[in-house]
Amino acid sequence: MLNIGPKADGTIPDETQKILSTIGSWLSTYGDAIYATRPWTVYGEGETQNSGDSYQYTGKDIRFTKSKDGKHLYISALGKTDNNTISVTTLNKKRWNTDKVDAISIING
Repeated sequence: MLNIGPKADGTIPDETQKILSTIGSWLSTYGDAIYATRPWTVYGEGETQNSGDSYQYTGKDIRFTKSKDGKHLYISALGKTDNNTISVTTLNKKRWNTDKVDAISIING
């Protein structure tokens, strides 16, 4: 939910418009991992640091969703890593049958 308040004349402030535009651009790239998805067997992994209402994500913070038809697993990294690599420890042969993987794609990676 977005808390967007127009000015008294009904216009949306420029800074708020920039934020909405940024969110829209992000969703046009990554929306498949958000819309019409379902929870995967594991919600995620990582070392999220929570201090009240703010979170500090690291390159180890990852969340999982799957497509409605179950054919696609989406892995979303919530932070950047120092060396631009991501290690997903949840995807090991004990938890997931990797023999059925046809392809792996990186969106905007």
